[in-house]
Amino acid sequence: RAMLQLLLIAVLAGWMVRRRWLPQDQIRALAAATVNVLLPAMIAANVLKQFRPAETPGWWALPLLGVGISSAGLGLAWLLFRRELPRKNLMLAMAALQNSGYMALPIGRMAFPDQFDRFALFTFLFILGYSPFLWSVGKRLATQGAGGGVAAGWRGFVTPPFVANLAAVLLVLAGAAPAIPAVVIEAADLLGSATVPVATFVLGATVGGITLSRPPPAWDAIRALGVKLVLLPALMMTLLGAVAAWTPFRVEPLLGHFLLIQAASAPATALALQVR
Repeated sequence: RAMLQLLLIAVLAGWMVRRRWLPQDQIRALAAATVNVLLPAMIAANVLKQFRPAETPGWWALPLLGVGISSAGLGLAWLLFRRELPRKNLMLAMAALQNSGYMALPIGRMAFPDQFDRFALFTFLFILGYSPFLWSVGKRLATQGAGGGVAAGWRGFVTPPFVANLAAVLLVLAGAAPAIPAVVIEAADLLGSATVPVATFVLGATVGGITLSRPPPAWDAIRALGVKLVLLPALMMTLLGAVAAWTPFRVEPLLGHFLLIQAASAPATALALQVR
């Protein structure tokens, strides 16, 4: 049901693009507002309200898992594409880098409405490690290859969502969060509440604007999506099952759902922005 709701919003946006009711410059403006304003506001508000290190033992593992899941995907993709590299570096990024925020957040809101604040906190802590990976390693893979491209540098790390995430976490760890007026956090929360629907609309509009006159080679698509949508989720399911069966560590059910959703999320929309 959660995926169906996402699909309806995305299809509406794609249909409006196909009907030429939404020009590309308006879609870019919506995307820029989402990345530069709405998502940072949502991240900051949720971290400042929900992040309690003493109540979230092992929180530091989520940023590491953000890098670890993508690294596992890169390893699996390398095995399948190793004879065609670096010409098909982009396929490595497609196979390993997921839509960790825009897709996971709407699913979390719809599937776990009573626990969404905690689900969102998991997402933002995960992105704290994943975002630099996406905008450094991912950017290099997406924009370099047979045709050359833009090298990834330190500027790729400094994105508004990453800055908002890091600043909010540091404020909490320093004990300075209570000094921030409640009205400021509430204002950020109000602004950030638009993130999920607007981001879903932008995602649908982006897909709707893609021309299918020159589809990618089917074998490339099968291998990349096989890693991203089959092998990585299966690996995560196996890992969670092994932890439950063979270790004394108990994974919180919501965290287990979150990790499986991240492992099974579609390739990152940011890759299309990087290529463009």
